[in-house]
Amino acid sequence: MPLEYDPLLAKVCVWGETRERAVSRLARALSEYELTGVRTNLQLFREICADSEFRQGRLSTAFLEQFFERREAAVPDLEAEAAAALVLATSGNSRNPVSMPSTWLATGREDLLR
Repeated sequence: MPLEYDPLLAKVCVWGETRERAVSRLARALSEYELTGVRTNLQLFREICADSEFRQGRLSTAFLEQFFERREAAVPDLEAEAAAALVLATSGNSRNPVSMPSTWLATGREDLLR
């Protein structure tokens, strides 16, 4: 990486009468912020703003390490969720709120969930 390169693309600054108000404004600003063409860490900052420990101001030098541990523990099992959705969508149960209009559509959805 050349010395002239500055990885900082933009700064987002907020203020508020209270920390809670400032964090809410930051979360809103980050939700509206869009930058295309390069990889960013916007999603990470959005997740940090949503973190209960961050919102409550429980910060320390170990915050990021603990945040990543909480984040890993909260990652949903997408494969299990997809399988459950497939079972619900294709079951013959009369209580099933999802109705498949055609076998073609059901097969296409099933192929997408593999």
